[in-house]
Amino acid sequence: MLTEFTQGPEYAGVLEGMFAFAQKELGRSVKVCGRADDSALLRSVAGKAYDPAPLPILGGVVVTTPDGDRRLDLSLDELLRLRENQVREILRD
Repeated sequence: MLTEFTQGPEYAGVLEGMFAFAQKELGRSVKVCGRADDSALLRSVAGKAYDPAPLPILGGVVVTTPDGDRRLDLSLDELLRLRENQVREILRD
């Protein structure tokens, strides 16, 4: 289901929202990483903040401050892990 979601038209807006949220939380000067399949989209969304080193994630972004002291993991993997019980309930229905 997540693979289909990352290929859908609303995914670009989700990445933009994640980047905006991360900048609000960590400041405007951040480094953004994501999966290789999202490189073109992340480059257009994050500009110079984009780090092309690919991450082995299902989708989403991982954002860090330039000094690496603060990190915000908005990967779909992490969001799914945090909401695991809720997802199980949804899938049971």
